[in-house]
Amino acid sequence: MFRFLTVLAAMLLLCTQAALAQQGSFSFADEPAQAFEHIEIDGHQVFFPSSSYGGFRFADSVTFFCRQYGDVGDLIGAVVVFGPQSDNTRRIEDIPDSAVVYSTSLFDIKDTSETGGWFTVPIELLKLPEGGFSIVVYTHSNAERGLELGLAPSLTNSTQSYTARVLTKEQLEDDPAAGLLRRSDNMEWLLRANVMMESGLGSGISSADISGSSFGYYDDGSVDTWEDFRTNGGVLRFDNNRKRDVDAIYIYGKLAADWFGTDRDCSVTIMDDRLNIIKRMSIPYLAFNESGSWARLEVPNREVSKTFYVIVQPHSEKEVQFLLGVDTSGNKASSVGSTGAHLEWLADSPEADTNWMVRVHYSD
Repeated sequence: MFRFLTVLAAMLLLCTQAALAQQGSFSFADEPAQAFEHIEIDGHQVFFPSSSYGGFRFADSVTFFCRQYGDVGDLIGAVVVFGPQSDNTRRIEDIPDSAVVYSTSLFDIKDTSETGGWFTVPIELLKLPEGGFSIVVYTHSNAERGLELGLAPSLTNSTQSYTARVLTKEQLEDDPAAGLLRRSDNMEWLLRANVMMESGLGSGISSADISGSSFGYYDDGSVDTWEDFRTNGGVLRFDNNRKRDVDAIYIYGKLAADWFGTDRDCSVTIMDDRLNIIKRMSIPYLAFNESGSWARLEVPNREVSKTFYVIVQPHSEKEVQFLLGVDTSGNKASSVGSTGAHLEWLADSPEADTNWMVRVHYSD
C-alpha cells in the first residue's frame, strides 16, 4: 500500500542549485555505501513525501548507487514511478488508497558499474504529486547475476526505504499493507530523485537567436503580458516587396492551469493577402513551458505572397491554458481573427499597443 503517513524527520535535500538551473535532488542517505543487496523479483523502493518538496515541482531522472555482478548479459532493469490516484491517473476502485504507475523507464544493467558507482536513469517528466511519490528499481537479479543497490544509514529518524513486493490485485485487496516491507535496520537505499523548480520544457531559443534580416517580426523580444484566446486567435500581417519562402514560424507562449501531460495542440495557419489558406499546421502545447518560451514550428519551404498572414489559435480552455505572448511597444501589424477572416478586436490587450510575439523565418 502506498504510504500517506506523516514523516516526522525531514528529508535530506542535496541541492546542486546553480543561479539559473534551480535543480537539486531528494535523498535520505549519502555515500559511502556500507552494504549492497539484490532483490530477485520484488523492487527496491524509496518513498518521497510531499512535505519536503520545498520549491521543487518536477523530477526528470533517478540516480542510484549500485554494482553489477556475474554475467548480466542482456539483463534489463526498470525504474518505475508510483504515485497516488487522481483524476489524471488510472483508478483502482477496489483499492482507492493504492498507488498507481506514473511511468516506467528501462535500462541495461550491463551499463552499470562493476565496482560500485552512481547510475542515472532518465524518467518521463514527473510533476511532483500531492501526497508524495515512490521510486522503485526492479533488477530481476538472482544469486548468480544481477544488480545490487547500495545501502547507507538513514539521515532521518524514520527510514523511507522498502521492499516493494510484486503481488496480485487479489492479494492486495486481502491485505493492502502487504505490498510494502519497510526496512527495520534504519538503512536506506542510496537512491536520489533529481528534481527541478521548473519543467525544463521549451526549446531554449532566445529572441536574439531569431533576429536579423532573415526573420520577419515586429515585437521587441520581451513579453509584457499574455493573451488567452479561447475561440479566435492572434493574426499577424507580414509585408515584403516580393514573394518569399517561409520554412519556420516561431511563437512565444506560456502554459497555465492544469497543463501538465496535456496532448492539446495550438493551431497555426498561413494565409495569403486574400486570407486564403496557404498552409494549416499545429504545434503541441508541450513545446512550451509554464514560464514562457519560444517554440519553433517547421514549415516545409512554403512560398508566400508579398503580403501574408499568420494566425495562431490556441483553443485555450479554463482547465488547460495556452497564453500567447504580447509585446506592448505599439501595434504594427497585429489583429484578431479566425481562419480566413478578420474580426473585431476582442482581445484583452489594448489594440493600439499590441504586437503578437510571432516570428517567421525566410529561407530564400
